[in-house]
This record gives sequence, C-alpha cells and structure tokens, in this order.
Amino acid sequence: MGRSSKSLIGNRYGKLLVTEFIERNQHNNSRWFCVCDCGGTTEAYYQNLVQGKVQSCGCLPRGRKKTPPST
Repeated sequence: MGRSSKSLIGNRYGKLLVTEFIERNQHNNSRWFCVCDCGGTTEAYYQNLVQGKVQSCGCLPRGRKKTPPST
C-alpha cells in the first residue's frame, strides 16, 4: 500500500521550482528535481520541500531565514 503524494511539478518552494519527478526510494519517499532562481539545480525529497527545509540549491547561506529587521 503506497502512499500517494500529489505532483509538485510547477510548485515553488523558496527559490526552487520543481520541474520533474525522479523516483521513490525503498521507504516510498518521492524525490524531485528542482531548478533554483540562481540557475543551479538540486534534488530534494517531498517532505523537505513542503516543510521548508530545502529552499535553494545551496546558494542561500545556511541558517538564514527571511525575517524583518528588528528596530
């Protein structure tokens, strides 16, 4: 009994645009090919994309979140 995840093709997560389904691994997790706004590419798992854990190809500094400046 496989769990079905909807297609992410065309969805945007941070700087990433999902362009292609790659595969499901032995644990039934789906992996997707993404193109970054900077021109780079990366592969990411469904859960990491929808939970916001992956937002770029690696071009964003690690640990930085978009937050308004404090006054």
